[in-house]
Amino acid sequence: TIRIDTYNGAVSLNSKKNIGSIEVGKNPDLVVVDGNGADNINNIEAVQWVFRHGIGFNSQKILKQLKGQVGKY
Repeated sequence: TIRIDTYNGAVSLNSKKNIGSIEVGKNPDLVVVDGNGADNINNIEAVQWVFRHGIGFNSQKILKQLKGQVGKY
Protein backbone atom coordinates (compact mmCIF):
# COMPACT_ATOMS: atom_id res chain seq x y z
CA THR A 1 0.00 0.00 0.00
CA ILE A 2 2.75 2.45 0.88
CA ARG A 3 4.61 1.71 -2.36
CA ILE A 4 1.41 2.26 -4.36
CA ASP A 5 0.79 5.56 -2.58
CA THR A 6 4.35 6.83 -2.91
CA TYR A 7 6.58 5.39 -5.62
CA ASN A 8 3.84 4.24 -8.00
CA GLY A 9 2.10 7.58 -7.53
CA ALA A 10 5.30 9.41 -8.45
CA VAL A 11 5.71 7.20 -11.53
CA SER A 12 2.17 7.95 -12.69
CA LEU A 13 2.82 11.69 -12.22
CA ASN A 14 6.11 11.46 -14.15
CA SER A 15 7.83 12.79 -11.00
CA LYS A 16 9.89 9.84 -9.77
CA LYS A 17 13.11 11.88 -10.12
CA ASN A 18 11.90 14.22 -7.35
CA ILE A 19 9.44 12.26 -5.18
CA GLY A 20 8.23 8.76 -4.35
CA SER A 21 11.19 7.23 -2.51
CA ILE A 22 13.87 8.13 0.00
CA GLU A 23 17.03 9.05 -1.92
CA VAL A 24 19.66 11.77 -1.90
CA GLY A 25 18.46 14.77 -3.88
CA LYS A 26 14.74 14.07 -3.63
CA ASN A 27 12.22 16.25 -1.82
CA PRO A 28 12.40 14.99 1.78
CA ASP A 29 8.74 14.80 2.81
CA LEU A 30 8.36 11.91 5.22
CA VAL A 31 6.09 10.65 7.98
CA VAL A 32 7.60 8.50 10.76
CA VAL A 33 5.17 6.23 12.61
CA ASP A 34 5.62 4.12 15.73
CA GLY A 35 4.71 0.64 14.53
CA ASN A 36 4.39 -1.40 11.39
CA GLY A 37 1.37 -0.83 9.16
CA ALA A 38 1.76 -4.36 7.77
CA ASP A 39 1.24 -5.79 11.27
CA ASN A 40 -1.70 -3.56 12.13
CA ILE A 41 -3.12 -0.89 9.81
CA ASN A 42 -4.03 1.25 12.85
CA ASN A 43 -0.29 1.78 13.44
CA ILE A 44 -0.35 4.42 10.71
CA GLU A 45 -2.14 6.67 13.19
CA ALA A 46 0.85 6.58 15.57
CA VAL A 47 2.64 9.46 13.82
CA GLN A 48 5.74 10.55 15.71
CA TRP A 49 7.45 12.91 13.26
CA VAL A 50 6.55 14.69 10.05
CA PHE A 51 9.29 16.02 7.77
CA ARG A 52 8.34 18.68 5.24
CA HIS A 53 11.03 20.18 2.99
CA GLY A 54 13.64 18.64 5.29
CA ILE A 55 12.29 20.19 8.50
CA GLY A 56 11.15 17.81 11.24
CA PHE A 57 7.97 18.48 13.21
CA ASN A 58 7.06 16.67 16.42
CA SER A 59 3.47 15.68 15.72
CA GLN A 60 2.62 14.92 19.36
CA LYS A 61 3.67 18.42 20.41
CA ILE A 62 1.62 20.00 17.61
CA LEU A 63 -1.46 17.92 18.46
CA LYS A 64 -1.24 18.99 22.12
CA GLN A 65 -1.20 22.64 21.02
CA LEU A 66 -4.25 22.06 18.79
CA LYS A 67 -6.23 19.91 21.23
CA GLY A 68 -9.94 20.54 20.84
CA GLN A 69 -9.46 22.58 17.67
CA VAL A 70 -9.01 19.92 14.96
CA GLY A 71 -10.18 16.41 14.14
CA LYS A 72 -10.66 13.79 16.82
CA TYR A 73 -7.97 15.25 19.04
